[in-house]
Amino acid sequence: MLTQLARLDAHHRLLIGLGVAAIALGVSYQILTLPIRVLVVYLSYSLTINALTLITMANLHPSETRQTYKLQDQGRVFILLFAVSAAFASLFGVVFLVDMVKQADPGHLKLYAGLSVITVLSSWTLLHTLFTLRYGHMYYRSNPGTGLNFPDTENPDYQDFAYVAFGIGMTSQVADVGPTNQRFRRMVLQHSLISFGFNTLIIALSINVVASLL
Repeated sequence: MLTQLARLDAHHRLLIGLGVAAIALGVSYQILTLPIRVLVVYLSYSLTINALTLITMANLHPSETRQTYKLQDQGRVFILLFAVSAAFASLFGVVFLVDMVKQADPGHLKLYAGLSVITVLSSWTLLHTLFTLRYGHMYYRSNPGTGLNFPDTENPDYQDFAYVAFGIGMTSQVADVGPTNQRFRRMVLQHSLISFGFNTLIIALSINVVASLL
């Protein structure tokens, strides 16, 4: 089962994610208010994509990574569009929390806080998993793979690319795996700027939330 899920390509994951989101919309349409319904639908999509992508990253061997890299990448334009939408989704989630906290009864406070926190974490994770797949595509597009210098690793897999992507996501810089050509340096620069802006936005909004609760 995991092997079959790991071999799903990007378009299949997208369709499954949209299908789960559509089901969530249908189930929640009559029972949830609009702000909560938006968060639930978005989370249904993003958590599904996250789970399927992480299964792929954890189970594909380096040889399979090389063979399937074209199928796993959503494309540069999609990543940039998603980066903007993820930032707005997280912004909506935290602003929603601030607004609802002011008028919510104590019994619903944990629910609103949980939805907002999960929205931010899911958006952050999905953003960097997409960059992980993008780095894999860029690396294996040339033969042999070039563009990133992995110490002591000739055939990196998606966990190696995740090491790069999530490292940039947390620190806005590369660690011991350095870009070796202009194409990768530009992608790393874009990723770093997006990560810095995303993280700064979340920190600023989180401080605002804490201040509103005092």
